[in-house]
Amino acid sequence: MRLLRTLLFCAATLSGAGRQVAITIDDLPRGGDLGPADLASIRAMTEQLLRPFREQKIPVIGFVNQGRAGLSATDLRQILDLWLDAGGSLGNHTYSHPDLNGMPLEQYTADILKGEPVLRAALAARGKKLEFYRHPFLHTGPTPEVKRGLEQFL
Repeated sequence: MRLLRTLLFCAATLSGAGRQVAITIDDLPRGGDLGPADLASIRAMTEQLLRPFREQKIPVIGFVNQGRAGLSATDLRQILDLWLDAGGSLGNHTYSHPDLNGMPLEQYTADILKGEPVLRAALAARGKKLEFYRHPFLHTGPTPEVKRGLEQFL
């Protein structure tokens, strides 16, 4: 929580100085710790996390890994709606968080597509389109050819 307060203070300071900041959070809906997978726990964590962003009107983007969620599509949609209700944006972070540097591009792009249906539906219900993608591990490809192939795919 201390880190979140520090981030919010920095974002508010920069925003007040005429600069804009967006905070991004990966591995929705549960985060990298793969903590409790039940809807009530994830909902409580999400509401607590989003409260200061909503109150301070600080831009935040959550990047979703549907396959790591441990939730049904219906339950995941509820969590994604919390993000959108709080004024957040959403992006794709693949279905299962694979490492592009250790797999064929075709398999990786299939995982990207597999992670989109619930995400696209949540955004479309609000008149929004899927615009953001975050590479797991920030790996953009092991070779220039793979990097170009992924750029063209995206």
